[in-house]
Amino acid sequence: MEKPPYIFQAITHLSVKDVEKVDPRIDCITKLTLEIGSDIPHGRYTLVLIKPFSPVGRAGKKLRILKSLRAEDVESICAFPKPDNGKWERLEIRGEIPDMSIIIRCEQIKGVPGWAEKESQYLG
Repeated sequence: MEKPPYIFQAITHLSVKDVEKVDPRIDCITKLTLEIGSDIPHGRYTLVLIKPFSPVGRAGKKLRILKSLRAEDVESICAFPKPDNGKWERLEIRGEIPDMSIIIRCEQIKGVPGWAEKESQYLG
């Protein structure tokens, strides 16, 4: 069963802060750090996506699109925890442009407000 997402709305800032690769010669990304500013909830948040899966998990077209997004292009950002029977957490960036949506599946998302308690539950 899927749990409800944490939703960032009225986006004021969006940037790719850091892209950490396995090795400079290999395109596989191990950590993707996004900085998000929003009015609902109000504040600036740093989200770290651990081991994002392709297509964003590799340096390429989807990562370039993500880096080129501006805050005014984004309607909302939803962070979904792992479902009870699932393997991934995911981040959905929903755009103002019709049909614009970027979905990033990853092993873990760090930095989501209120998820610290949930992370400790996952670790046992």
